[in-house]
Amino acid sequence: PSETPHGSWIQFAALADGVRAHGLKDTLEALLGRSVHLSRVESPKRPGLTLHRIRMGPFVSRGEARLRLKEITARIRSLRLKTWIAED
Repeated sequence: PSETPHGSWIQFAALADGVRAHGLKDTLEALLGRSVHLSRVESPKRPGLTLHRIRMGPFVSRGEARLRLKEITARIRSLRLKTWIAED
């Protein structure tokens, strides 16, 4: 597995179900018109559980990530995601 670049990310979700994660990634890419990153990580709350993170980035700063999130919020509202800015 390739290493995830460091920076600020817009995180859309972290799902245990890989099929759902890939579907959400495809949906987001269609809505946003740009690529979305999918990575696998171990759950910090449940060791042994693999989560599939769906993110956009990295951005050079938290402020840039917040600005981009503000720009795309209306386009993804129908998905009802609890989107946040994550740091790596």
